[in-house]
Amino acid sequence: VFFTSKLKYSVYWQLEAYRLAIIYKKSAKYSEMADKLEEIVRLPNVPTTIKAILANTQKKVGNYRRALELWIEIYESGPNEYTDTAENEIKSLRAKLTP
Repeated sequence: VFFTSKLKYSVYWQLEAYRLAIIYKKSAKYSEMADKLEEIVRLPNVPTTIKAILANTQKKVGNYRRALELWIEIYESGPNEYTDTAENEIKSLRAKLTP
């Protein structure tokens, strides 16, 4: 909650979110990164890039269901730079989740 409460009032919260993602990724702390990014995606007007980073992180830690939810959300949000990636990830994750 510290992260969200501190940054939701900052004009620089998006830069802080990217910085945080880079730090966790370089430290290979993917679970912690996913937890913090889950806080961030609750904020209004979160960029699609942050959602895509979270979707990839959730996939990396094996949370395929959450990754699928995020990719569907990205895909359904309308045409954007991640539409093709989202479509491919949705197919891939559905295949992983189907017995």
